Amino acid sequence: MAEDFRMENRLLLSYGHTLVEFADGCVDGGGLIPGVHEVGAVVPCPDCAGEHCVSSAMVVATAHNVTISEVEQQDEPGR
Repeated sequence: MAEDFRMENRLLLSYGHTLVEFADGCVDGGGLIPGVHEVGAVVPCPDCAGEHCVSSAMVVATAHNVTISEVEQQDEPGR
């Protein structure tokens, strides 16, 4: 499966994962699943060998052209 890249607000984004919750299944209730999925889809569970029906889904974008050029120091607690 080839990734679909798009430029949005000068960010090079791909949409290759979906954060899901399951209507049935494991105690954890969902997780991050590779691919783009919609509510009602049946997908493999990341925590067991079964498949579950998606009750809610949010496609997660990944930015590929972000560069960290400087890191600010954080104050330590208690100082």
